[in-house]
Amino acid sequence: METPFINDMFSIFYKAFKNICPDKQVQIQWINDLEPLDGEEISGVTHFVNDGSIEIEILTRQSVSEAVETLIHELAHVIVGPNKEHGEEFHNACDALITEYTRILDDEFGDCMTLELGSTDGI
Repeated sequence: METPFINDMFSIFYKAFKNICPDKQVQIQWINDLEPLDGEEISGVTHFVNDGSIEIEILTRQSVSEAVETLIHELAHVIVGPNKEHGEEFHNACDALITEYTRILDDEFGDCMTLELGSTDGI
């Protein structure tokens, strides 16, 4: 799919993910509603389907920066696999995505592009 955005953060994070996990396949879609988890509203979810496929759903009612952080969070779930808690391995996966994203930006755009994210503790 072609995009007119030269600096599409979602596409660049997906490219970072594929650089880290070239053999993993995932489908990502925007969704208008997500079922609450344990009574709390969620902004994204990763489904590890019984047939081996992986699907990510991202809530549309977020700011762009929130949606990017949601994408990072859900891609980190894909990297570490199902049934993993939000521990050190998960946070390392978030950091690896951000590091690879930054490397791609530096390679393609120089240092004129940056992503301002808080600590990965909140991702």
